[in-house]
Amino acid sequence: MRATSRILIDASQASSSPGALVLLDRTEHSQASDAERGDDVSRVENRDSGGTDESNLGRDPTTKSFKKPGRFKLRMPSSRTAVCALLAVFFVVLNWPFQYQPTRGIVSSQEPAYDLPVEIGDHVLAYPLQAGWPQRYLIRHSFDDAPTHTRWSVRALLVDVLIAVGLFAAAFWHLTPKRAGVSDPPAKRNLSLADLLVLVTMIGAGFGYYELQTRRQAEDEAIAEQLRSGGDVVRQTILPVAFKDYLPVALQRQWVRITGVTLDNPTEEQVEMACRLPYLRSLRIGGSGYDPENLRRLPSMRYLQDLRISGCELDSPTVLAISACPLVRQLNLAHTNSNESTVAQLAKMPRLRRLVVFGSTIPDAVWNDCGLKPQLRQLVLSRPETGHSGSVAISGWPELEKLSFRSLDGMANPKAYSIDVSDMPKLTELSVDAFQLIDLKLKSLPQLASLQQEKYHRLSRRAKGEKLPSLLWLRNVVLEDLPISNFAFYLGGFESIRVRDCDQLAQIVVSTHELSEIGKGVPNPGLDPDRQQELLDDLAEVKGNLRVSLAGMRLTDLDWTQFAANTSVSQLDLTDSVVGSSFMRQARTLPLKHLQAGSATMPGSFINDLKGAFPDLEFLRINSGINAVRIEDKAHLKLLEFDQHRKSNLTALRLVNVPELTSPMVVNPMGNYVFVDNAPSLGGLAILSSEAQVKLAGITGMRWFVGGGKSMTGENVREVLRSTGLRNLTIAYPDPEVGAECLAGLADLNSLSALRIPGSRLDDDWVTAWTLPDTLDRIDVRSCGLSSESTTHLIRHGQWRELMLSGNEIDPASLHSLGDRCRLTRLGLGGMSLDLKTIHAMGSMDELFGLDLSGATIAAGGLAALIKLAPNLRELNLRGATVDWSDVGQVFNSNSNLRMNIDPAAAPVQLMSMVLNSDRLLRQPDAMEKWFQPQSRRLMGYLPTGQPVYADEDEGPDQFELPDWSPDYFQVAATSNLLFPMMFSSGPNRLNGVNVSSDQAEDSDE
Repeated sequence: MRATSRILIDASQASSSPGALVLLDRTEHSQASDAERGDDVSRVENRDSGGTDESNLGRDPTTKSFKKPGRFKLRMPSSRTAVCALLAVFFVVLNWPFQYQPTRGIVSSQEPAYDLPVEIGDHVLAYPLQAGWPQRYLIRHSFDDAPTHTRWSVRALLVDVLIAVGLFAAAFWHLTPKRAGVSDPPAKRNLSLADLLVLVTMIGAGFGYYELQTRRQAEDEAIAEQLRSGGDVVRQTILPVAFKDYLPVALQRQWVRITGVTLDNPTEEQVEMACRLPYLRSLRIGGSGYDPENLRRLPSMRYLQDLRISGCELDSPTVLAISACPLVRQLNLAHTNSNESTVAQLAKMPRLRRLVVFGSTIPDAVWNDCGLKPQLRQLVLSRPETGHSGSVAISGWPELEKLSFRSLDGMANPKAYSIDVSDMPKLTELSVDAFQLIDLKLKSLPQLASLQQEKYHRLSRRAKGEKLPSLLWLRNVVLEDLPISNFAFYLGGFESIRVRDCDQLAQIVVSTHELSEIGKGVPNPGLDPDRQQELLDDLAEVKGNLRVSLAGMRLTDLDWTQFAANTSVSQLDLTDSVVGSSFMRQARTLPLKHLQAGSATMPGSFINDLKGAFPDLEFLRINSGINAVRIEDKAHLKLLEFDQHRKSNLTALRLVNVPELTSPMVVNPMGNYVFVDNAPSLGGLAILSSEAQVKLAGITGMRWFVGGGKSMTGENVREVLRSTGLRNLTIAYPDPEVGAECLAGLADLNSLSALRIPGSRLDDDWVTAWTLPDTLDRIDVRSCGLSSESTTHLIRHGQWRELMLSGNEIDPASLHSLGDRCRLTRLGLGGMSLDLKTIHAMGSMDELFGLDLSGATIAAGGLAALIKLAPNLRELNLRGATVDWSDVGQVFNSNSNLRMNIDPAAAPVQLMSMVLNSDRLLRQPDAMEKWFQPQSRRLMGYLPTGQPVYADEDEGPDQFELPDWSPDYFQVAATSNLLFPMMFSSGPNRLNGVNVSSDQAEDSDE
């Protein structure tokens, strides 16, 4: 073991060298260690003082072999190196170039609106690469479509270097080893006062910087509050990408700064305040009333890229200041006194990509040849003032992508403005003011995809009673060598249209629709009738696979011969138009695939005249007011639609040889004639009349069918069941001749989910052998004469949602645990006897909504027990039931949501009065009343003229949905008809405007 160190003092050496004091740190090793090494000489080791061994004692200190008395080192050179290295890394990181981006969620006002199309367009502002701390010596903005801008600051670099050198010098001096004198006491490894001062200074500097940022943030917020009184303020935190996701939110908030300001009619102080913000990227000032001298600071803004100075007078120094902004990419000088010299100055802005100058005094001739041609991507110009005309020609702009002719406050101007745009390889969008009549000539624009209509402030720009177009307001149109696919314009003021080399043009829309006070288009068929023939003749020359829309026009006295010769027209839209009989005579040879005549006034023979016309027709849309449809020999017709088809008006339907027609059809309860032959793709058919003359053949693709009554003969039933893909089938109370053999096709319907065949004659042997589809969960076989074996077979099928077995034999034992096995919503057990044991054995039925116990015998207390098993029951049919009426009254009083169907002749007067007074009586279904019951009109609001606006009055299912029609309507049809004797009169052989046979009339009398 190492012995305890001792300090030896040689007095003789001290007397010969009075100024020297030798400190020795002598270490003696244990005898065991000396013995092991075979060395009995004591070793004296030097410690931190660098002491000498015993051989130096008594020697002359001037000799080389004498080691100078020790200096006590308080700091090691390795510590100094480490600290200096850390400082170097720290300053390198702080001054290294980093890409900056805004952090998400650290915005104390609104999100920046830098990508709004009205103000900025599609070009997103760039974020910089920056270097330098505490001064920025490098700020670099890189753009995809503009040269990179680099801003160096030698002054900032010198400041950063001097600060770094100063801190290095201080650290180096502080960590330099200090010599200890002979009279100094022995040094220890304790922190000195200087170390504490350095530590406190470092901590204080950190807190001071944090406090400085907090104060700046508070000042920034105070400025933002003052600016918000005159507009909007955007505040963001923009940090290095490498660190922004790792800094705590509390620290990020210390760097929130104002980056965007929008001022409308600002004060002098607000403009001055905004122009002094150091991190501003977007500045938008609208209005006057401030000194433009404040705008002279614009070139000094290091980050400004979005600038709007509108609604004021610009002097020459201000224009020079704007043109000296090196980063501005989007500039809005709308409603200023900008002129030709202003455009020349703006050409000096190398990164300007979007320019808005509508409402200025710049002559139109300037734009044909100016210095901005090579760089602009978007340009927004003025249209003439109301009452003035003009012309502009813009050609050869290589980079221009969007061109607009705009006005925010101009009224409708019927004086034509001539626009000639050509030879722009990148132009993709052209928009014009909706309230300006235009002569338009477009040529050689290979990227132009669309023409847009601008409708800014359309309500405030409308004079009282003024009619405004809903589409482009064009007079003379020339389109040449364009890839445009859709072209739409308003008929008012039209004179001519010429289209050449526009191979992709697929649709031309001409409309008379005018904007109403609520913005809805209203047709004006009487508009410019003299121009319509010229329009038809011009359209006859247009080539391509065209869709022509002539909406809202009066097309009664036109010659369609020349137009019909255009084999390029494949689609024709006559919506809201008034069409004369000459159309079907002269235009029937058109190779139309789509014909839209919805909401159109067509000649009375229109439907009949379709036979032999338009042989390639695939889509036909007709007026929902038509009550008789006859479509024959249309091999390609796929869709037959009704406009606003909510409640069918069809009373007569004839479909023959339409193999591809998929549109479902609904014949209303007044229907008297249905003939369908060879329509294998028909999606669905509903014949809601039980008295119609029906003949069905060749319908094998239906997904749903609804029919019943005497019209469902055995032949028709067999034809319906040939559609093996049926999912929902209703054949209710068919003709008595329909036997079990007619319904044998049910076994082939493997996709059924709902089957309703009440009143049909079913064979027990067939039912018990029937393998029900797994998809079937709703069945109605009321009054089908089934035995208990058949109903038991049906009950045990599986997860029923609706199970209607009333009027058949039912084994009470088959109902055991019915509620546990099925999630029933409707259940029919009419005609059976229900004792308490059977009821309790059924189990809970929490989802049961409707229960049919008509004609049933219910034990005392059984009704209350049923209600406990079905707490959500809402409809209960007790008509003809044998029941304790006191139980009924108790159940009625204890369930306020329960409605009942009871026989007024059998029920006690007091109970019947309560049911009637509470409006909880379920009435017998009536088809006619349901169908013709007017719906309540829902008020949407009022026009400025005071007229009310209602929602769509018809809110029933559309044409392609299965109608909500109860099978009971077919059972009571005969009695319901007595309510409408005039509709089924035996006078003339005519029903609702459709001729019927004498046999039909006799049936109607019955």
